[in-house]
Amino acid sequence: MRDNEKVRFDPAAPDIRPVGWQVQMRIDWVVTQVMATHRGLPEEQVRVELAQRLRGMGAAAGQRQVDNYARAISAMPQLPATGSATDYAGR
Repeated sequence: MRDNEKVRFDPAAPDIRPVGWQVQMRIDWVVTQVMATHRGLPEEQVRVELAQRLRGMGAAAGQRQVDNYARAISAMPQLPATGSATDYAGR
């Protein structure tokens, strides 16, 4: 490599992602999954589920962040129940 071909780090470059972006993507994915299955349930139950799933994904979210997500998810209305595949059999 010649001197004029040195590797450069330019934080303004569009292809450079911020540090920790993969962790945040994992947190977002887990929150979305828990939101789909635990919305409207007690806050403590949501908090435990979030912590377990985040730990399983290797994403360490702060306790305050988990508490905020759990509070928001538990305050959401539950989704209406969906029918199972057997409900539509023969129709």
